[in-house]
Amino acid sequence: MELSPLPLVLLLISNIHSGHTEEIPKPTQTVKPQSSVFTGDTITLNCEVDQSTEWEFLWRKDSDFESFEATGNKTISSVKVSDGGQYECRARRRENIHVLTDYSEPLTVTVEERPKAKVIVQPHERVLVGETVTLRCDIQEGGDTSWQYSWYKDDSVIEYKLQEYTINSVTESNAGKYRCNRKEIGGSRYSHSSDEVTLRVLGLKPKPELKSNPEGAALTGNTVTLTCHMDQSTGWQFYWYQHTQKHQKNTTDKNSYTVNIDSVSDGGQYWCRAGRGNPVYYTHYSDALWVNVTDQPKTILTVKPENQLFSGETVTLRCDIQGGGDTEWTYSWTVENTNYMNKYIVSEYKKQEYKISSVEHTHSGKYTCRGKTRDGQNSEISDAVTLTVSSDKAQAVLSVSPQKWLTEGDSVTLICEVYGSSTGWTFSWNRDDNEFNYKHLSDSSRGAGGNYTVSSAAVNHTGVYACRGERGEQVYYTEDSNTQPLWVTGVSPSVSLIISPNRTQHFTSDSLSLSCEDQSNSAGWSVRRYTDRWGLQDCSSSYWGSQTGSKCRISPVYTSHTGVYWCYSESGDNSNAVNITVHNGDVILESPVHPVTEGDSLTLRCLYRYKNPSVLTADFYKDGSLLQMQTTGEMIIPTVSKSHEGFYYCKHTERGESPKSWISVRVSRSVSHGLITGVTVGLSVMLLIILLLVLLWCYKNKKGGGSLSPSSVSQQQNISQTSEQNQNESVYTTPLQCGTGHIYDSLHATVNTDTSTGVNGTETDDVMYSQINWKKKKLKIKDSIAGPTDLTYAEIELKCKKEVKKKKGKKGNTNDATPSADTVYSKLNMGTDQMDQEIPKPTQTVKPQSSVFTGDTITLNCEVDQSTEWEFLWTKDSDFELFEASGTKTISSVKVSDGGQYKCRARRRENIHVLTDYSEPLTVTEEERPKAKVIVQPHERVLVGETVTLRCDIQEGGDTSWQYSWYKDDSVIEYKLQEYTINSVTESNAGKYRCNRKEIGGSRYSHSSDEVTLRVLGLKPKPELKSNPEGAALTGNTVTLICHMDQSTGWQFYWYQHTQKHQKNTTDKNSYTVNIDSVSDGGQYWCRAGRGNPVYYTHYSDALWVNVTDQPKTILTVKPENQLFSGETVTLRCDIQGGGDTEWTYSWTVENTNYRNKYIVSEYKKQEYKISSVEHTHSGKYTCRGKTRDGQNSEISDAVTLTVSSDKAQAVLSVSPQNWLTEGDSVTLICEVYGSSTGWTFSWYRDDNEFNYKHLSDSSRGAGGNYTLSSAAVNHTGVYACRGERGEQVYYTEDSNTQPLWVTGVSPSVSLIISPNRTQHFTSDSLSLSCEDQSNSTGWSVRRYTDRWGLQDCSSSYWGSQTGSTCRISPVYTSHTGVYWCYSESGDNSNPVNITVHNGDVILESPVHPVTEGDSLTLRCLYRYKNPSVLTADFYKDGSLLQKQTTGEMIIPTVSKSHEGFYYCKHTERGESPKSWISVRVSRSVSHGLITGVTVGLSVMLLIILLLVLLWCYKNKKGGGSLSPSSVSQQQNISQTSEQNQNESVYTTPLQCGTGHIYDSLHATVNTDTSTGVSGTETGDVMYSQINWKKKKLKIKDSIAGPTDLTYAEIELKCKKEVKKKKGKKGNTNDATPSADTVTHYLLCIYCYIFKSCTM
Repeated sequence: MELSPLPLVLLLISNIHSGHTEEIPKPTQTVKPQSSVFTGDTITLNCEVDQSTEWEFLWRKDSDFESFEATGNKTISSVKVSDGGQYECRARRRENIHVLTDYSEPLTVTVEERPKAKVIVQPHERVLVGETVTLRCDIQEGGDTSWQYSWYKDDSVIEYKLQEYTINSVTESNAGKYRCNRKEIGGSRYSHSSDEVTLRVLGLKPKPELKSNPEGAALTGNTVTLTCHMDQSTGWQFYWYQHTQKHQKNTTDKNSYTVNIDSVSDGGQYWCRAGRGNPVYYTHYSDALWVNVTDQPKTILTVKPENQLFSGETVTLRCDIQGGGDTEWTYSWTVENTNYMNKYIVSEYKKQEYKISSVEHTHSGKYTCRGKTRDGQNSEISDAVTLTVSSDKAQAVLSVSPQKWLTEGDSVTLICEVYGSSTGWTFSWNRDDNEFNYKHLSDSSRGAGGNYTVSSAAVNHTGVYACRGERGEQVYYTEDSNTQPLWVTGVSPSVSLIISPNRTQHFTSDSLSLSCEDQSNSAGWSVRRYTDRWGLQDCSSSYWGSQTGSKCRISPVYTSHTGVYWCYSESGDNSNAVNITVHNGDVILESPVHPVTEGDSLTLRCLYRYKNPSVLTADFYKDGSLLQMQTTGEMIIPTVSKSHEGFYYCKHTERGESPKSWISVRVSRSVSHGLITGVTVGLSVMLLIILLLVLLWCYKNKKGGGSLSPSSVSQQQNISQTSEQNQNESVYTTPLQCGTGHIYDSLHATVNTDTSTGVNGTETDDVMYSQINWKKKKLKIKDSIAGPTDLTYAEIELKCKKEVKKKKGKKGNTNDATPSADTVYSKLNMGTDQMDQEIPKPTQTVKPQSSVFTGDTITLNCEVDQSTEWEFLWTKDSDFELFEASGTKTISSVKVSDGGQYKCRARRRENIHVLTDYSEPLTVTEEERPKAKVIVQPHERVLVGETVTLRCDIQEGGDTSWQYSWYKDDSVIEYKLQEYTINSVTESNAGKYRCNRKEIGGSRYSHSSDEVTLRVLGLKPKPELKSNPEGAALTGNTVTLICHMDQSTGWQFYWYQHTQKHQKNTTDKNSYTVNIDSVSDGGQYWCRAGRGNPVYYTHYSDALWVNVTDQPKTILTVKPENQLFSGETVTLRCDIQGGGDTEWTYSWTVENTNYRNKYIVSEYKKQEYKISSVEHTHSGKYTCRGKTRDGQNSEISDAVTLTVSSDKAQAVLSVSPQNWLTEGDSVTLICEVYGSSTGWTFSWYRDDNEFNYKHLSDSSRGAGGNYTLSSAAVNHTGVYACRGERGEQVYYTEDSNTQPLWVTGVSPSVSLIISPNRTQHFTSDSLSLSCEDQSNSTGWSVRRYTDRWGLQDCSSSYWGSQTGSTCRISPVYTSHTGVYWCYSESGDNSNPVNITVHNGDVILESPVHPVTEGDSLTLRCLYRYKNPSVLTADFYKDGSLLQKQTTGEMIIPTVSKSHEGFYYCKHTERGESPKSWISVRVSRSVSHGLITGVTVGLSVMLLIILLLVLLWCYKNKKGGGSLSPSSVSQQQNISQTSEQNQNESVYTTPLQCGTGHIYDSLHATVNTDTSTGVSGTETGDVMYSQINWKKKKLKIKDSIAGPTDLTYAEIELKCKKEVKKKKGKKGNTNDATPSADTVTHYLLCIYCYIFKSCTM
């Protein structure tokens, strides 16, 4: 900037005592060649001081000891890493070494090991002929320095200097060994050479081989993995094709591709090929591979048993593949189990059937299965089957329908069900026997259905019944059901229960007598009862009554005696049962003890307790309905019918009401007997009449007709047969013959006259009489007429007796012989004649029974009804026969082989050919003799006071009644029942016990059991209570309490919380799990154990305190957050809030939707879960939780969703506000990652002159997302890119798109000249671009940037020809559209020009370079075909019309910044031009004048202020002589006060000789020295000034503190002492006035110092 000369007129005279001081300068330190060097380099440090004084120098490193150097240079040759550090220097004067400067600013020298280059080959070191291969010289170190690279092949230099060396179409001649190094451009640094890399070039184009896994048919719903096998090197991409080679299905980086087989259409032909490089080099296609697809088979999961299961059952799950063919399958089983935190548990069981032998509650859940073939293909997943397992054992429940009280002949059904379960059960039915055991019912099959029906109840069905369910192959039994009694009332039982008093209801404290009265004998009967509380009890063996003979006496009676009573005998007979009620109230109902017979009368009375007892007037009710109001104390029903059956009771308004009594009504016996008698008599009379009529008819026929001709007999037969066949086609008749005749419908007598004898006068008659037997038999047909095979008929056996009568008369005359009535009827009897009998069938029996044990003796008996002499034959299992003379066969000491089916038959002794049929087979079963076993409950080790039960258990034996024998220490115990109970055991009960059993009424017996030792312990135990975990429990977890007992098993455990009265639970195991839902679940706990019935309890344990704290919250964080990209490293961290110092392990869960198994649980246990290279398959919802050492869990964290893109991250670069800038504009480059916003840092790059992208030196690597140029310059023109990075293991995005910046300068050193001189051109034009420098146009080249081709030089491309600094393009095409500029190797640029080549007919002619503000602007619209001529058109700016058609140009006379924008023209017929940007820059002259004016104005103002100050000082000195200290002080104070009012941070001080600092005003102090004592001598300080503008820290050395950081003018007052001697009066002092030259000189110095424009 040039300055105008300024006049300096100023006189400053001052008498100042001279005293000179000088500031010591601070040295400046530099380094060559640079501060960052490699080991072995040489560096030189230079220390400079501004003043010309002779200096010597001192150096130090890292503030350590100093080293001396005579000059300001310090050279370090062959530097080492240890030479790096911070260097400082200072200087000292040679003539005075005590004068030292401050230390220079520290300079950091960095020394690194010399890097070694590395050659990286892409795509691989083994390539194929025709591929493109790129070798890159890679060196990590080096920062942002510019480098030049050297390449060598087989130790020969390659003339190539760039970092990447590309061979576009490699041949075999390119094979060899390559290495590289690099050297700093303009510097001394260089790298070591790289190791050699051998590039191998293979000649043949490869053909891959395509294979599939699985190789066979694929199933829908599965996947097929195609593998493209290549024997070549890596770096390939693989291309996959389906159906045709033109249909590319996918591209992968790996040689495998997984096809999801969703339908049959996914099958077909597949191919693959590989490719790599840019442009891509492709292999041959593989041969086609056919993938066959069939539908995925359906999977069926079945379970047995179904539905509800019970703890301990065996359950079998079976997985069936429908349509699975002969494929070999393995199976996978999955259960969704909600009992544990890990929701999904997969069983590794591989078989088709998954059997759980003893299920528990923890097995509950939803089960699924699927099949897998050998080649890994899956069937469908089955539908889920839910298993619900009850922790309790199954309980059978028995009910009765329609009721328990029955009359003989009624039907009743016992219904057995399993509570909560209905399928798969079979049932066993049991009933009490006389020994109080429950015995299997012989007429019900074990494992029968759920109903047991007694179709016609008899008295002997009275008893107590129970049932038990069972199911499964490995049989699982329910608990025994509740008991249900049946009470059957007979018509005429053999014994009756007599009750005294004779009623069913009794008052408490009464006496009661019950006796059994048999019609023949009352001995052998006992009284038995059944109560809901005590079950079945005998009067003879219990405390509730006393038995004498067949009488039981109860005195007194209590309500507990209410129950059903009856008589029973050892043979199993019962009386009718009676329901006796003992009432504690004041009113009872007197009603009959036994059922009332229909037709009898019934009297009911209401009795009152306190009138011995008397009848009480009351109301009577039946089934809740009032029958009779209060009239008398009794109610009479004269004639009872079945409808009167029901529940009766009486009620008194004051005394109360009686219990209910059931009145049973039975049918009248007399009515029934009379009916039967009547029917019998009627049938007998009818039969006799029929017989008499038949006999008379026979007699008449014989008497009247002589002999019946055969024809007549046949005719009668046929008539009879025809008649009867019309009535019933299944009935046949045959003639009645002498002997035994069978009558079906009619009777015929056949009389035969024997004329063949030849005896005259002899007559033979058959006299007929009959024997009638009612029979139903199989008809034996002996003639040709077949009758029915199964008929009920009357068999009349006709006995024929021949009588021969001789009568005189004519030969051949035969007279009828008429039998007398006696003859006929005397033979009519109900007996059997021996003339012709059927052979009977023998009956076979066995003693003692058919089922015996080995060693027993059995006797088989064969009987025939007839008294004929017989002998017997026996066969076993239809084998050969054995002869026995008698009907008895005895087998002694039977063996198992003697068992089988026996049959017998008889033959007549006198005729052995007459044999009976075989008897019905009789099965004899022989079993090994069973051995008894003693089972002890609760245990063989018991405690004093416990109840112990010993049971003699034998599995075999069926339903037989047994008697048991017990032995203790080989002594007999007088006890015959199966269970031997000791109610309160003592130490004397300890010993060795055994048992056996013997059949009641039979010969079978068991072996004795082994001995069982019963041990009795004396001390009552005290359990120890412990918890797991032992420390504080966390809410949301569980605490397991363990009640430790050293005693035997069989205990139940009782758990208490807070107090010993608050029982919380009971368990069969010694552990109890407490769910810790809140802090209140903590506190004191106790336990104790108990067993037996009644329960024997241990002591309470000591109290255990369970401390509970809140469950800590879990926080899951992930870095980086949100969207992830394939290949990134992601770290998930699990933090436990408030977890304290507890050591945690961690569990990680991901809900992954990419696979069918939805839930995958990672077993990773650390706090941080790092996935080094994420893939798309890692997408999902992640959760975590912590677990302490003692197994307690924190909360599950909130789910964090990871979304992993299968593509690499892509950086996107944009520019704001625009790409085209004017010098000085601000512009921001914005780098973002597509689809992700967090965690990224960015690196910024720009093209260099070598077409490489170089990191920008003024942007930190890994900086923020914006790179701002606050004031753009021409050298910022270029093409920019960015890249994102994030993560500790750094992940880089793909390089961004490029963005150019075009900066137009005010006065660039070179200009791009375009001919024709416009920005738009027609295609096929010629274009010339040249670079014109003001001084020299050489060294410049033309460069361009297009969207399609990027950055290109005219000198090294096909699109133009460079001559000197001129680039010619001919012809031009639309592809030449782009931005053009000049550049030099030093990095300078011209203003860029946006050139548009248009294929249309209209272009806009506009200025090539920016228009200056204030100039005029002319725009023209040109037409292609008029050489080119101006075309009349409309002109537009930013889409808005500016000027309608008038002429072909538009002129803007005075351009302003507002005219900047996009312009184009448009013709209605010819079309419109492209748009051109018009840039407007500020006028240079305006700007320069403004700067000059401001500068001059400020200078003048400063000089005026200085002149006024100096004149004021001069005036004060001249007018006032010398200033007194007080006046100086006063002025100082006034000034100081004034200024302080304006600004409190400003201070003033008097101006002194030497260096004075002026803040607000200047004051001169004139001192008169009178101490010299020299008369007439005058000493004055002549003052002049040197002014320095400074901004510095104020060093305060006096008591008045000023501001510490001020901008002020520093005026150094130079004092020069002048002594003048003058004759005159003593004390007269004259002013010494400096010359104008002196003042002018110093003012000129001030001016020069301020404006830096001259040198003194």
